[in-house]
Amino acid sequence: MSLTSPFTDETVIFWNELSQRYHFDFLDLSEPYDALRVGYYPDITLCCSGHYTAYGDRLIGYLLSHYLVQDKLIPFETAVKK
Repeated sequence: MSLTSPFTDETVIFWNELSQRYHFDFLDLSEPYDALRVGYYPDITLCCSGHYTAYGDRLIGYLLSHYLVQDKLIPFETAVKK
């Protein structure tokens, strides 16, 4: 099983610098992605393109649903019981 990370230091630095230059939020998911990816193997194609598989897409979706709400990048309020 190969777990070559789709996130390199250069990739994270590139997006971080770009977000600072153009003033948009950068949500770095590299650490939680790398921590959870073994449960979603194979998360990227191992030959040719290195694109995410359906498992990788699912992991990204899971992480986004958590961190977008946690970091208040999308509005979310729990329902109030009456």
